[in-house]
Amino acid sequence: MLPQLPTQYRGLAYMLAGTFFFSAKAVLVKLAYQYPIDAVTLLTLRMGMALPFYLIIGIFVFRTKLPTPLRWADHFNVIAFGFAGYYLASLFDLMGLQYISAGLERLILYLYPTIVLLLSMVLFKRKIGRVEWTALLVAYIGVLIVYAKDAAILGAQGPLGVVLIFLCAVTFAIYVVGSGYMIPRMGAMRFTVYAMSVACVAIIIHFFLTRPLASLNVQVELLVISAIIAVFCTVLPTFLMAWGIKLLGAPRAALVGTVGPMLTILLAYFILGEEFTWVHAVGMLMVVIAVSFIGRQKPA
Repeated sequence: MLPQLPTQYRGLAYMLAGTFFFSAKAVLVKLAYQYPIDAVTLLTLRMGMALPFYLIIGIFVFRTKLPTPLRWADHFNVIAFGFAGYYLASLFDLMGLQYISAGLERLILYLYPTIVLLLSMVLFKRKIGRVEWTALLVAYIGVLIVYAKDAAILGAQGPLGVVLIFLCAVTFAIYVVGSGYMIPRMGAMRFTVYAMSVACVAIIIHFFLTRPLASLNVQVELLVISAIIAVFCTVLPTFLMAWGIKLLGAPRAALVGTVGPMLTILLAYFILGEEFTWVHAVGMLMVVIAVSFIGRQKPA
């Protein structure tokens, strides 16, 4: 905590730290793939190490009673949104990162607000204006520009990686829509702990249904990378960003979050040696500006 700083600066510090840690995840996953490990096993190590933290935090969070007890339908919704947002989304993400660069992955994931907008149109009859449609188009053109630049390097499995990461963005968008429905009923901390615990248990079950226990006998370097991802790129940023949103408000917090793709691309450039040219810069700026515009719009 940062009690000595004014509220807005504490909120900014929390959001920047959370965004940095989330942005580093893709780079660490790419480092892990330099060792012999598959996506399911890596995700199991990550979520298995994260689960105890969520369970311990949950003991304190769930001590406080809600004014209105949760119904069975509420429990079902949280389980469904946790399953979609952090089990399926994380699985698609780690699978996709086997085939595309960390920078391109972050740009595609950053499209999730555009998917939230489209889901709102379909589910809640949200009207989308002409300017918003233009911003949507600009965002997707920006991703296509980056993909076209990287296509030769990515090879034949590049399209598969793009599809998997886009599915990750879709499932995470479903989680975001669901969180907007459930958080007012149960609070951000309770919802996050519940949903993340569901996702952790789901991937552990997935592992035991599809892999032998001996698959977890990995190199020490992989255990270290998995532990860093679990603590610093999963548990810690989850709560840092929750505190940041609470202190700054969602609109300001979203603006801080726009540095995420830039951080990932820079980390990938310096740590992984991924290519970064003016074409990548143009595509990234198109995505960031368009998505930021969409995020600032009020519902019609």
